[in-house]
Amino acid sequence: MIERAVAWCRSSERLAAFCESNGAVPADGPQEAAACDVVVTATTSKDPVLRGDWLRDGVLVCAIGANDPRARELDAPVITRAAFVCCDSIEDAKLESGDLIDPVAFTAIRLGSGVAVLVPLATLMSEPRREGRPAGSWRSGAGFRRPGSRP
Repeated sequence: MIERAVAWCRSSERLAAFCESNGAVPADGPQEAAACDVVVTATTSKDPVLRGDWLRDGVLVCAIGANDPRARELDAPVITRAAFVCCDSIEDAKLESGDLIDPVAFTAIRLGSGVAVLVPLATLMSEPRREGRPAGSWRSGAGFRRPGSRP
């Protein structure tokens, strides 16, 4: 159950408008928003807006904005410290996910084995439901689970 939504934006005007229209609480900075149990990034930024050292173990990160090779929402530690990474399509991610292109190329994410495993959404959703994972918990974009959490 979501008890509170915390938002952060580089633009104070956009942050205020978003919080007002969505019932969110404005964060004092990105670290406060990153301290939540679920973190969603939705930006076309070319520079990371979320840093791995801001995240606690077990947090769910849903990065949905970096669908261009030049876009980057997440720094490398978000990905390299992930227990697993989910994307719509591995082949598409290799071409268009700015957050995943370099980590896949440098094997920070191993396709099918290793610490951070890249898993296609269809594979994840076709697996039998595991206790503790809500049905349909992965929708689109890329999802990252930190070590210590269960998919």
